[in-house]
Amino acid sequence: MAKKNSSKVYEFNIKGMDCPDCSTSIEKAILKIKGVKSAKINFKTAKLAVEAEDDLA
Repeated sequence: MAKKNSSKVYEFNIKGMDCPDCSTSIEKAILKIKGVKSAKINFKTAKLAVEAEDDLA
């Protein structure tokens, strides 16, 4: 039987974002990381939520 990967949500505060384009660039870069399922930044609150596999190295 194959092992089912579970996921975790990690939250971060992001400093230094000057515009919404910065948040889009950060999301795109994070989504390239193996094991990351989703990445969403709220520009107004400067919060980043990343959903990733539980065994993300």
